[in-house]
Amino acid sequence: MPRHRVFGNIHFLPLQPVEKLNALLNLADIYLLLQRDDAADLVMPSKLTGMLESGRPVVVTADPDMQMGKVVSGCGILTRPGDPDALAATVSLLADSPASAGRWAPRPPLRGDSSG
Repeated sequence: MPRHRVFGNIHFLPLQPVEKLNALLNLADIYLLLQRDDAADLVMPSKLTGMLESGRPVVVTADPDMQMGKVVSGCGILTRPGDPDALAATVSLLADSPASAGRWAPRPPLRGDSSG
């Protein structure tokens, strides 16, 4: 597989105003959160919350034993950091199968739960 490919359905935009953030986030079919293995537990990315609230599938490169992996487990898909083949296979599966993508979309939290 070539190291770099050009896709007609991927667009890189310059920094956008905050007013456009919600509209831009709603454009994604699949979210990718790529973490380096050696940085996975340094910080929890703030963008993860928005990704999980979107109702779209979230693919995260994280070790399942790290905090990021524990947070995403059960509401997203984990692949090992540094394994581009696994990441590509996961994204391809989701892109090629809308039913599979729907199965992996996070469910919104229940509101008004008084059991806490």
